Amino acid sequence: MGIFSRIRERRLFQIVASYLAAGWIALEVMDQLVDRGRLPEVMYEIILIGYVCGIPAALLVGWYHGEKGVQKAPRSEIAMLSMLTVLMLVLSSFSVSSYRDERFRMKAAQDAAGLELHKIGVLYFEDYTPNGQYKHVADAFTEALIDELSRVPGLTVTSRNAAARFAGSELPPDSIAHMLGVGTLVGGIVETRRDGLRVTIRLFEGGEGNEFKSTRIETTPEDLLAARDRGVEDVARLLRQFVGQEVRIRAGGMRLTNGEAWTLYQRAEKVRKDAEALARDHDVKAAHTTFTRADSLLKHVQVLAPEWPDPGILQANMAYRRSRQLSARPEVLEWADRAIAYADNAIALAPNDARALEIRGTSKYWKYLQLQGSDPEQSKRLFAEARRDLEESVRIDPRAAGAHSVLSHLLTREDLSSALLAARQAYEADAYLEAAPDILLRLVTGNYDLENFDQMQRWCTEGGRRMPTNFRFTDCQLLLLTTRQMEPDVERGWQLLAQLDSLSPENRRAYDHVRGLAMVGGIAARANMPDSARHVLAKALNQLTHETDPRQEILPLIAYMYTLAGDNRTAIGLLRRYSAVTPTASFEHHWRWRELRGLPEFQPLLAEQH
Repeated sequence: MGIFSRIRERRLFQIVASYLAAGWIALEVMDQLVDRGRLPEVMYEIILIGYVCGIPAALLVGWYHGEKGVQKAPRSEIAMLSMLTVLMLVLSSFSVSSYRDERFRMKAAQDAAGLELHKIGVLYFEDYTPNGQYKHVADAFTEALIDELSRVPGLTVTSRNAAARFAGSELPPDSIAHMLGVGTLVGGIVETRRDGLRVTIRLFEGGEGNEFKSTRIETTPEDLLAARDRGVEDVARLLRQFVGQEVRIRAGGMRLTNGEAWTLYQRAEKVRKDAEALARDHDVKAAHTTFTRADSLLKHVQVLAPEWPDPGILQANMAYRRSRQLSARPEVLEWADRAIAYADNAIALAPNDARALEIRGTSKYWKYLQLQGSDPEQSKRLFAEARRDLEESVRIDPRAAGAHSVLSHLLTREDLSSALLAARQAYEADAYLEAAPDILLRLVTGNYDLENFDQMQRWCTEGGRRMPTNFRFTDCQLLLLTTRQMEPDVERGWQLLAQLDSLSPENRRAYDHVRGLAMVGGIAARANMPDSARHVLAKALNQLTHETDPRQEILPLIAYMYTLAGDNRTAIGLLRRYSAVTPTASFEHHWRWRELRGLPEFQPLLAEQH
């Protein structure tokens, strides 16, 4: 009897085929359980090892026992099956040991670095295509990951602004992770292939910067929208395995289904970024021309996807930016009105879109600032409408850092405590906002005005840490030394003044030097050096010329420093000078004038406010 006849007689093919099918089903079930984080990833490897080792075992069983009737197991069969079992156990043990060692090593690196796995940093994908022709695709994948992962409960994801800070950076992953304070980094590459595009998405652990997972998506320029969605789901799956918790993308996050409209929108977004770069280089004319190109592309998108609000939101943002770049008041108001109109159209399509409400509220507040004093009724209406839009935006999306930021500026006119809360929420939502320096400064000055000196110190220190070359955070360190929060240190005051002189922009260096001198005088007064204090304050007054400070804004600061030196008469005289220049000035409520309120010489200044 030939070998093939013996194989057929033993039903070897049927037995092996049945094993392969059953094993494949078991692998698929295990894959789903691992994919959903119900079991550790190593379990899939163990089952796979058992499945592969089981193939020769199925062949042996089929060969020795495939015939009808009862067949005894010969020693050779038992020996070979035992060898396969030992091989499976050895390989499984090695896999489990490697998995545990890798997890322990990464956990130790994360603990040593003080990082947490659930804090995710998404970096802008690199475009390796010829001439950077798919840069808009690389950016789109990045921004989709940031937007969608940010919606996942349990994850803390860095913002687009944080990602932009490291775009094109050659820093190693572990350095970026430490700077961002994240335990997991996501990066990627877009490359061309003969028949389309390849997007490679890579995950790094932040402790040592090692890559631990990756996924590849092959796509075509016509199928980019579906590829983007697959990329987001793949990253969610990999994070489920690595972070060890449920990471599920919520339905409805990505509503558009028209791939052509999405791709055209991404091109418009790329052109908008080019316009912003031109604006930063102060080439306003070229910036406006480029904004117009982006707007034209968005109009085509709206034809392809008329129910999609995103093009209108982007148009509103561009119109607002154009308004901010202009100087002629009629043009400023014209583009502000266009921004409001674009936002209205987007809100008509999506009434609860936090982004649309944010840009409408921001544009109305900007217009309010332009109309102050010229049209009280319209200004009052714009202020109320802007506040309503911004508060609704942050209610819908508490992570809307931009809306929190503008709202904090708006609220300084009505409720300083609420303004500081909004500023803090803005910074905590996105520490890399373009307005971050202004937000931090608002937290410093607002807490100073409320006598919250511990909070003032906290935010002044944070600003100095984040922006060591920003002169404003040297200024606030000087101011802190004049408060009860800090021990008066005159030597430190002079050092900070020298630092302020080196950091302050040339066009305001003389102004900041006079401010600094006044504060050094106040520090000397607190240090019980009244003669030195008066000498320094007199020097500050001598340098306070009309050219240095046309509005005499430094006078109240110098006046307060004189009160620290016990010279209330000079202080009141300086406040009288300031009141003559600024009739609307009020000295009634600020804590700095608490000790002057009972003095007869001070009462006329209070009476003038009524």
